[in-house]
Amino acid sequence: MEILKRFYPTAYNLYNRKIPSSPICPRCGFLPESMLHVMTVCGPVVEVWNKLGLSWVLTPQYDNFWDWFEYILWRNCYITCGRIIITLWSLWFARNKFVIEGKRQTIQDISSKIQCFM
Repeated sequence: MEILKRFYPTAYNLYNRKIPSSPICPRCGFLPESMLHVMTVCGPVVEVWNKLGLSWVLTPQYDNFWDWFEYILWRNCYITCGRIIITLWSLWFARNKFVIEGKRQTIQDISSKIQCFM
C-alpha cells in the first residue's frame, strides 16, 4: 500500500519526487494536490458526491486517501463499494481531463458518466 500512496501523479507527489512542479492543485490553485484533496475537496467533487446521494462518504475526516478509502470500503456493501469506486474513477478522469487537456467537466458531465456505469 505504501507504494500506491506515492504512485499517483498528483502535484504533491510529483513535487516530492523532485519533478519540477508545484505541489499546489492545478484546479483550485489553493491547496496541495493530494489524492484525498482530488477525491473529496477540490473542484466539483463535493457536488458530484451530493448529486449521487453519496455525500456521507465525505463525513469521515482523514489525513490521507488510503485510510479514508479503506474506512469507506470496509463499512459498505458490495454494490455501494462499486458505486464509490466508479465515482472515484470518474473524478480522477475529470481531474486528468483538466490537468492534461485543459478541459473542465461540469458536475452534470461527471455525474452522467458515473450513472451510465451504475
